[in-house]
Amino acid sequence: MQAYDKAYDLRRKVEDERDWMLGCYFYEAVSVVASNALRKKGAKPISYRKKPVLQELEEKREGERPLTEDEKIAATAALFANLENMQAKFEKAHKK
Repeated sequence: MQAYDKAYDLRRKVEDERDWMLGCYFYEAVSVVASNALRKKGAKPISYRKKPVLQELEEKREGERPLTEDEKIAATAALFANLENMQAKFEKAHKK
C-alpha cells in the first residue's frame, strides 16, 4: 500500500505543478496582450515566449559545466557572507 500511496502523492504533485505552470503561461499571455494593447506609440511590442519554461531551463543547464569542489566552497562562503551582511543591515535598521 505504501507504494500506491507514494505513487498517488507523486501523481498529485505532478498535476499540481502542471496546473501551476498553466496558470503562469496564462498570466504571461494575458500580460503580453495587455502590455501590447496599452504600450506607447513607438515602443517595442513584447512577444510571448518561444519555448516552454522547462525546455529553456534544460537548455541552460546543458550549456553549463558542473562546478568544481573549490567553486562550490567559494559559492557557499559568498552566500554566508552575503547573509551575514544582510543580517547586520537588518539589525542596524531595527536597532537590535
